[in-house]
Amino acid sequence: MKKTLLISFLALAALFPVQTEAKESVSYSAKQSQKQENSKKSKKADKKKKQLQTKEKKDTSASVEQNNEQKNTKVSEETDKKEEQLSSKMVGTTQIIGNDEFIKRTEAALVFIRDKAPTHYEMVTNYVLVIQAAKASGMRPFGKLPTYKVGVKTAYSSVTWYASTIVHDSYHSKLYNDYRKKFNCKVPHEIWGGREPENACLSAQEEFLKKVNANPWLVSYVQKMRNVDYFSKSVERTW
Repeated sequence: MKKTLLISFLALAALFPVQTEAKESVSYSAKQSQKQENSKKSKKADKKKKQLQTKEKKDTSASVEQNNEQKNTKVSEETDKKEEQLSSKMVGTTQIIGNDEFIKRTEAALVFIRDKAPTHYEMVTNYVLVIQAAKASGMRPFGKLPTYKVGVKTAYSSVTWYASTIVHDSYHSKLYNDYRKKFNCKVPHEIWGGREPENACLSAQEEFLKKVNANPWLVSYVQKMRNVDYFSKSVERTW
């Protein structure tokens, strides 16, 4: 009897490690399955997150494009509206192009030059055939209609200053067109633009300001401009 019990006990003792190992194996397998399941869920979540981010980017991009399109349409409409409001008037030999206020101010400047400085006015009528409203000021002496483009700050300054800028840019046109007429060839930029020609135009402007008894401050300002590279292409024109 004792032998039988001992054998049974030993059999159970031998069986226990096997059962423990089986349990551990099942537990490990379950953990691995859970880990794989979690990994799948994590990958699905990441994929869904990326899809949402991609969709958000597309939606944002579409929204930006729509806003840009609306802005461009608005700018285009405003430009068209402004162009519709532009009109033209001849003052002597010079055509003025712009809105009513621009034409009024430009005509006043031309009349000021005509009445106060006839010699300078003669130069203006010979070398500036169009004065046109623009974003920034600058002389376009080319072709049959040399054009002085005038920015808002210049056009809406005092009549004396505005008139002096017309004289200044008329001299640029004179330098260009006199050279072209004399040599009948392409005019190098340094003939009518750059430091030396600019100083010549400033001298004509200064002479005009003195002629019309302008405020000494304006004369002094023009004199100081000889030391400033405001005419450089790298300088953004805001006048």
